[in-house]
Amino acid sequence: MDLSGKSMTDEEYNRIRRQQEAYAMRLLEKVGKHGKESLDTDEKAFLEEYSRSNYID
Repeated sequence: MDLSGKSMTDEEYNRIRRQQEAYAMRLLEKVGKHGKESLDTDEKAFLEEYSRSNYID
């Protein structure tokens, strides 16, 4: 379900996940080039949440 209460289709879910993955990769490239200090608060929060949501135990 999204924030409006609607269920997402598989296609919508997959599109969003691909966008999140691409954004995470751009941020990790930024860290690789400029260090983690180059990330702003929102970028750090995104990576933290992204890493938690993709953790497999």
